[in-house]
Amino acid sequence: MEADGVLQGFSNSVEMHGLKYNCLIGDGDSSVTKRLAESRPYGFNFTIRKIECKNHLMRNYASKLTTLARNSSYPLRVRKFILSNIKRFRCDVQMAALHWRKEINITKTQKIKGLRSDLINAPYHRLGYHSNCRSYFCDRSKQIQLNLVPEAETSGMMREIVNIASRLVTNAESLLENKTSNICEQFNSVINKHIAGKRLNFSSRGNYNTRVEAAIVSFNSKQYLRQIHKTLTKCSPGIFGKKFLKNRQRIRLNTSKRRQLFPEKRKAKKSKTDGEDEDYGLAEPLIEFFSSEEMENKKITFLEELGRADVKKIEFETREQSNSEMWYNERKIRLTASRFGQICKMRSNTSCKNVVHNILYASDSLQTKSVQYGREMETLARQKFEQLSKEKVYENGLIIDPEFPFLAASPDGLIGEHYLLEIKSMPLKQ
Repeated sequence: MEADGVLQGFSNSVEMHGLKYNCLIGDGDSSVTKRLAESRPYGFNFTIRKIECKNHLMRNYASKLTTLARNSSYPLRVRKFILSNIKRFRCDVQMAALHWRKEINITKTQKIKGLRSDLINAPYHRLGYHSNCRSYFCDRSKQIQLNLVPEAETSGMMREIVNIASRLVTNAESLLENKTSNICEQFNSVINKHIAGKRLNFSSRGNYNTRVEAAIVSFNSKQYLRQIHKTLTKCSPGIFGKKFLKNRQRIRLNTSKRRQLFPEKRKAKKSKTDGEDEDYGLAEPLIEFFSSEEMENKKITFLEELGRADVKKIEFETREQSNSEMWYNERKIRLTASRFGQICKMRSNTSCKNVVHNILYASDSLQTKSVQYGREMETLARQKFEQLSKEKVYENGLIIDPEFPFLAASPDGLIGEHYLLEIKSMPLKQ
């Protein structure tokens, strides 16, 4: 239902507001992003970028560290230190994001790269290892000489901490944006007040829609009763009505101040559901079919657009590879080396539906431990190769074939003009 509602809002944005939304602020739920990627409400060439809510990222980071610290298989001293410094772990991330957000003399790509480096180092800094800390991040001379990193690494706990921090590293760009979904959460709470928390049936005779519209008036004006009264009676409330509304406004302001000064500590309730129902929601839209002639014309137009692409510019701007949004977008519309073998080995009677779907709509942020380990070790492996081979390895982006612009590859490095490097880092089984 949520995905269908958001998709409808994007699909009608041009008609209602004359705008095309190029980004979506959301939490960790990927169903909405997936639906937008599949439907492409503004056309195939218009990509909607997702910005992760800062509050959800911070809450997820702290909760996973807390869960890890309660695992009794790890050293007690390290676990106690983490539990007593959870807020400081969060503050380290927020301080790093704030620093790079304020930098004005560097590009956004450089900001993201610098923030990612500091996010990787943040857990090491908090546990007492300061060799990689930048000058703005900490003053090494004032740090207490208690280094818990060796103890955490010996027990394998440090590897788990780095895995937890990897989600922040992946979403470094979202942390720089500093956006939250607070206004949506607040509006949902106002709706719940007007529909009595779904305890009563308000679905008859447009009652539900009316109450949601009332929630909109209440949320936007903050004076629901006064606005409704003036609209219906064409006059302001009397002396007692104004006194009542003034008292309500005073209570609301005092409550807001109290919550800011003395936030409540609420216990999380255990979920009693088995997850969402895959068949729940609106029906899938009908698939659009094209005739053979229309398909041929679209294919020719698409290949002509690929042929006009500036391959040198794309290669230069995608050298961050998996950390570059442009790298993902350009790969989706081409056949890359990682997919070439799979395509060539397909039988003629095998449907290409699932393969095409995976190329176009697969998640950009694959977070399996083996893939994450490979990304983390890639720089170290490249440096080790340079030491052993005495050859300089140059970074590269997406390399597109100038003759066949629908073919591309992203090697892990270039050696001279005739050689390339492919790195495979596989974690050892414990």
